[in-house]
Amino acid sequence: MTAAEVSYNFSPDLNELRVFFCDRISEKIGRTQRKKVRAVIFLAGGKTPAAFYSALAERSLSDRSVNWNDIDFFLGDERDVPPDSEESNYRMAVNALCAAGSEIRRENVFRVRTGDFSPRESASIYESDILKATGGSGMPDILILGIGSDCHTASLFPETFYYRPQREGEESPDPTAKKIFFSHYVPGLSSIRYSVTPFVIENSPFVILIAAGDGKKKAVESAMKSEADYEEYPARLIFSGNRTAKNVLVITDIPPIKKT
Repeated sequence: MTAAEVSYNFSPDLNELRVFFCDRISEKIGRTQRKKVRAVIFLAGGKTPAAFYSALAERSLSDRSVNWNDIDFFLGDERDVPPDSEESNYRMAVNALCAAGSEIRRENVFRVRTGDFSPRESASIYESDILKATGGSGMPDILILGIGSDCHTASLFPETFYYRPQREGEESPDPTAKKIFFSHYVPGLSSIRYSVTPFVIENSPFVILIAAGDGKKKAVESAMKSEADYEEYPARLIFSGNRTAKNVLVITDIPPIKKT
């Protein structure tokens, strides 16, 4: 296992954090599009990212260093609800990213086919879409994640999934190993959730963690402890990895925390 390279952008001003978020997205996607035509971004769900996505939509109106029509957006996690539900992460993402005048097109935001198939089938179809968009790797150019006060990330909640890193020379004991996207039942929420897998979080080369708002400091501190248990603290996956070149950018209103 290798540790991720972690950098911070800290400000108590959320507007400054949103500007920095847009700057980093623009720089990364601009570089990516000079190497290949299309870029892929996985989006965090929940309430906190919405304002960051709205800022990105506004940036698209003036930033010509990026071809905003050549970005595919996928959900890193979703709820098992219709796409027009107020609880839908797809609805949140489309409303924020594709606001009137935005250069980001609605058809470039891919939704999980909730309600059309069984959860397992919907997750499998979504995984196929991701693999097609990423040339078979399943890895995005940018993985955007949030963190909950319980240290969950994406839709990986404490004590609701099994994970142990694969040791050299052994078959992985993780049933989601090498999978990209899956559905699972979360007892604490009494609901089905869709999520990228631990494999994606550990192996994505560039991760942006949005850790802003009350109750996040303790969660980030717990996630950064090298001895933290993955099932108890799923966000630990963000700060570990199997690649030598995994970079994590923490955009936060929490003063920088030293990884232990």
